[in-house]
Amino acid sequence: MENINQSLWEWLTWVFKRGTEAQCRLFCYALWLIWFSRNRLMPRVTI
Repeated sequence: MENINQSLWEWLTWVFKRGTEAQCRLFCYALWLIWFSRNRLMPRVTI
């Protein structure tokens, strides 16, 4: 699991280093939209 997290972190760092400010902002919006949509599709479970 550690290796997956490290690879993800390296990839995100690479994306933000290479992108312009506008590209990085758009990338963040896209990630947020994916996460938001995922949460809406997942049923809420209360314990």
